[in-house]
Amino acid sequence: MRKSITAALAIALAVPVSADTLDERVAKLPAPTMSSAKSLEALEYCIGLAAAKSVLPVTLHGESRVLIYASMGGEPVLFVISVRDEGERRTVAVEGHSSWDGKAENWARGCI
Repeated sequence: MRKSITAALAIALAVPVSADTLDERVAKLPAPTMSSAKSLEALEYCIGLAAAKSVLPVTLHGESRVLIYASMGGEPVLFVISVRDEGERRTVAVEGHSSWDGKAENWARGCI
């Protein structure tokens, strides 16, 4: 119990007060840096399981697109992973707070 409280406090302190909303994170998504032949559903499942080891991920489904993100009670949004269905390939882009960007990138890359 003490470890989980300490971890939650560390996460809270690592995110600046002026952190981004989901809309702002999505607007900052870079061009995709990864692609995969796996299905949209397979990538969503794999990335979600990887992220769930650290946070409770949320997914939003759009037309040929899935956003996987996590926040601390709504805002700030820690990271966004966008997976787009581009026909034969799925492309992946990651954007996040500096303390989460590398973690999110690793979760996505591990599922490609």
